[in-house]
Amino acid sequence: MYILCYNINIIYLRIKMFVYFCPGFFMLWILKRKLWITYRMTHRNGENMNNFYRTDEFKKSIMFFIRRSITLIVSCCFAFVWTEYYSSVITNPFFRKGNWALVFLYMILYHLFTNLYGGYRIGTERITDIVYSNWLTIVIVNALTYLQISLIGRWFQHPLPILSLLCVQLLIVPIWALSVNRIYFRMFRPKQLVCL
Repeated sequence: MYILCYNINIIYLRIKMFVYFCPGFFMLWILKRKLWITYRMTHRNGENMNNFYRTDEFKKSIMFFIRRSITLIVSCCFAFVWTEYYSSVITNPFFRKGNWALVFLYMILYHLFTNLYGGYRIGTERITDIVYSNWLTIVIVNALTYLQISLIGRWFQHPLPILSLLCVQLLIVPIWALSVNRIYFRMFRPKQLVCL
């Protein structure tokens, strides 16, 4: 009987860990799949592994995740503010999954608005355009989230934590844009063109 309970407990923990870490595993699976397809394409052409890391597909796969790193950074800042200030203030506090759902919703909103305003266009847009579009996204998403927190708490909550979060996020974005732009131009060197 003890062994059966022990095995059921282990199975439950494994399922629980899979559900908790599923989004991260899914992103890693996409990266692995893209890299494997790129490797197979270079291997079929008879090229060696050194050329695999120099291919544009490999570089594009890496840049896909580097561009979206701002979503993770900004969402982690919001998660800190939510857990430290707002989660205990609301009348019926969430348990763990409710907090994660709110952070995940913030991440989805930020991703959608950043895509809409062109905040991921590293290498094709100027840095100022990327910074402005991310700033606009941060202001809109934080305003929507503040209204959402107020609705969850059934009254307007104190705006100071979300305003301090806004200031920190507005400082993070230019640093991120400069560093990602440098990474992009180190990976994709300018090519010489002849205009006719």
